[in-house]
Amino acid sequence: MKFITILFTLLILALPVKAYELLMFSVSSCGFCTAFHNEVGDTYKDSEYAENFPLIIINADDFPLHIPEWFADAYKKGIIKPIRGTPTFIIWDEKKKVEIDRLVGYNGKEWFYIRLAYQTFDLINTNNMEK
Repeated sequence: MKFITILFTLLILALPVKAYELLMFSVSSCGFCTAFHNEVGDTYKDSEYAENFPLIIINADDFPLHIPEWFADAYKKGIIKPIRGTPTFIIWDEKKKVEIDRLVGYNGKEWFYIRLAYQTFDLINTNNMEK
């Protein structure tokens, strides 16, 4: 896990600052969502990941009635792909207003951070290819 943390920290340095957000689509009846909130949720904001991927939790208990308007609009326009399960974590490009990638499901804290590191690695490679 320490290696992944170091790798992720180095990769983060290659990302544009404050360009991305990590959106979590969550429902209260989802055991995996609850596990994420208990194992990661409260500590994520203090992690090295939070600065470049601030976590925004979208409570979907009353979907589509009580979700942020910008999310509902993006969902209706197809900018955010359909949500097929919870939790769904969406890497959101705040500047371009598009979904970059997603993680579906939750299988523990270590799994979450390893998957996020892989997604970030792919994101950095894509950005470097566009330059």
